[in-house]
Amino acid sequence: MQEISLKKIILFWTAVVLFNAVLCFAFGLMVSHDFLSILGMIVGIGCFIAFYTFVDYKLWTKQKQLWRNALRQSGLIRGCFQISVLSHFSIEFFCGFLALCLLEVLFGGNIPLFWHSLLATLLTGALLSVMLGIICLICFWIAKSARKVKE
Repeated sequence: MQEISLKKIILFWTAVVLFNAVLCFAFGLMVSHDFLSILGMIVGIGCFIAFYTFVDYKLWTKQKQLWRNALRQSGLIRGCFQISVLSHFSIEFFCGFLALCLLEVLFGGNIPLFWHSLLATLLTGALLSVMLGIICLICFWIAKSARKVKE
């Protein structure tokens, strides 16, 4: 098994999640730049760093290298989709809008600011993670097909 440390996995996912969160964080600041709102977004981002670190570490310990590579590649690919904002369309904006609408339906604006920002960040991230999962499946399928061709 390849030598790797948990520290390297944490650093990788911190960088990838922060890279992926930049645009959503900027959109969040347009909605509210209150301290508790910012804190909620930061805690939400931290949850995704922990989640992807956990998944990557588990894939590594179970020696699922193709899945691990696919997950890491899809995180980077998903981050590159942020360039779509230049064409006045952003999947991040769309997912954030859906998350805010869902929170409005569920709570009607009667939720403390910290929890509103945290839940909006988690819902937006969950929607974007579905997209990352689809990309991951595609990357895995390509890698598995390429491996069969080599054999």
